Amino acid sequence: MSNHSFEYISNLQYCLKAARDQLKAFQSGETYVHMTVERKKLIQDYERQIRELKKELAQARREIVTVRNMWFEVFEDLEKEKDKELAYWKREWEKMEEHAIHAESQRDVAQDKITEQRQKIYTLETELEEEKGKNRRLTAQLNHDYENSSLPSSMKVERKKIPNSRENTGCKPGGQPVHTGHSRKKQTATEVIQLAPPQEVMDHSEIGADMSVFESGGLSVPGLDLPLQITRMSTRKNLPDAPK
Repeated sequence: MSNHSFEYISNLQYCLKAARDQLKAFQSGETYVHMTVERKKLIQDYERQIRELKKELAQARREIVTVRNMWFEVFEDLEKEKDKELAYWKREWEKMEEHAIHAESQRDVAQDKITEQRQKIYTLETELEEEKGKNRRLTAQLNHDYENSSLPSSMKVERKKIPNSRENTGCKPGGQPVHTGHSRKKQTATEVIQLAPPQEVMDHSEIGADMSVFESGGLSVPGLDLPLQITRMSTRKNLPDAPK
């Protein structure tokens, strides 16, 4: 017999012996009792763990409820604060809207007043220009007297009467027979200048080249409408020499 077969047979014998011992133990009831005790212990252990887990679960649920309630309270507080702030800003918005409406109404009233004042100013300026024109016309009429117009001095407004200190002689106005007249003195020529006649006079058929006709001092040519002045008279006063 080989070693391998021997070991195999020995192993089978040990297994058979162990099975017989286990069968005897089951037949005697000791193994069943031991298994029952172990099972009860295991069940108790599991029940204990289940109770502890249930306690932990209940605690966790209570904590969850507490935290949820706390969050609800926080959310409610935040919502109240938000509603309060919204209400505040809503009131402020309404106030601002009222102020804007009031300001717009005041602006419209101010614009109406400005338009009215502008119309009054325009009317007053127009009246002022008219009054200025009247004033200029009246001033011109007041300044319009005998010195700067054809108005006689007798028509002057508030004319002062010039007193006449002469004695009444009973004579008619104008020159008197016994009064010596003062006429202009006769002026004598101080220089005689002979002027050559114009060329159109020299070219005339009735004159020709005869210059003797000009010695008399003047000439009238028929058919030629030209005044001929060949003698010039000038009068000068003999003034003393300027001092050196």
